[in-house]
Amino acid sequence: NAQKSTGPTTEEGKRRSALNACRHGLTGQVVVLPEEDQEAFDAFMLANVATFEVANVMEQQLAQSYVHYQWRINRAAAIEENMFTLGNIKDLAGNLQLEDPRVHNAMCNAKAFHGDGQTFNRLTMYAQRLVNQADRILRQLKALQAERRQREQREMSEAAKIYKAHR
Repeated sequence: NAQKSTGPTTEEGKRRSALNACRHGLTGQVVVLPEEDQEAFDAFMLANVATFEVANVMEQQLAQSYVHYQWRINRAAAIEENMFTLGNIKDLAGNLQLEDPRVHNAMCNAKAFHGDGQTFNRLTMYAQRLVNQADRILRQLKALQAERRQREQREMSEAAKIYKAHR
């Protein structure tokens, strides 16, 4: 039977099966997954990098790396929210017959977490690694920018002295 299978034949089926190996995208090299919006990522990148007021290529690279990690951290948070939402969609607390919808949602979330705690733990571990990397990059960027500003200040002071001496 497996030898007779030719795989998906429609374009949609081929696109969907191309994603079979991708589970969450938190550890991969690709920043924007196929189901994500490239335009949203580009806008996120431009807006965030602009806040760093980069002055050279190295600062630009560090700022972009930091924003890439922030995008992936946001993805991890979205995955966690989606896991809880799936618990509500599956109505995991349905047999508890709770009247208050807030309590019902809370119990669905608790049952989703309880039923798939290992996945939540793994997600938390990935997210923490991303946060640590982002923090390391941010410290590098800030140190580089502080060094640049000190150098510029020294150069400006020297230029002022030369200007005064010349006058």
